[in-house]
Amino acid sequence: MADKRARYGRIKLAHDLRQRGVAAAIIEAALAGVDDGEPARLKDVWQRKFGTLPTDARERARQQRFLLSRGYSSAAVCKLLGGERE
Repeated sequence: MADKRARYGRIKLAHDLRQRGVAAAIIEAALAGVDDGEPARLKDVWQRKFGTLPTDARERARQQRFLLSRGYSSAAVCKLLGGERE
């Protein structure tokens, strides 16, 4: 899971573990520290794939779909693509 943690969000990691039959309590314990670094990982994944904020609605939708498919929350994705920076 450590190698996937750098590319995927909490939602996708939890889903993958559930698909493998891992108990909910174990999933929660394994993902307890994942939320701490998720905004930084999201920004890193976005930077490597796109690098620039979307200029039109079509590009924004494309970037959102990619990041959501990676398991990041819609709130975090909207915050990143809305131009809000840390």
